[in-house]
Amino acid sequence: MLQQQGHKEGVRSYLSLPIMVQHTWSGALNLFSDRPRAFVPEVVDVAREVGSQLALALQNARLFAQVRAGAESLRLA
Repeated sequence: MLQQQGHKEGVRSYLSLPIMVQHTWSGALNLFSDRPRAFVPEVVDVAREVGSQLALALQNARLFAQVRAGAESLRLA
């Protein structure tokens, strides 16, 4: 379905990479291009690095939220 919709809108290439946080699927990085075969190995490598940085940012945000919740519970105790 996504492929059909994308083709109607001029998408010729599609790349989807999982975002993994601590070995758990957390989302996906989806890239689209109007050029066929746009995602050459070098582009895929860069996209993987971006995905790794996104995973790290998500992990840090979750850890920060846990610390904040713990601090709040200590403050209320």
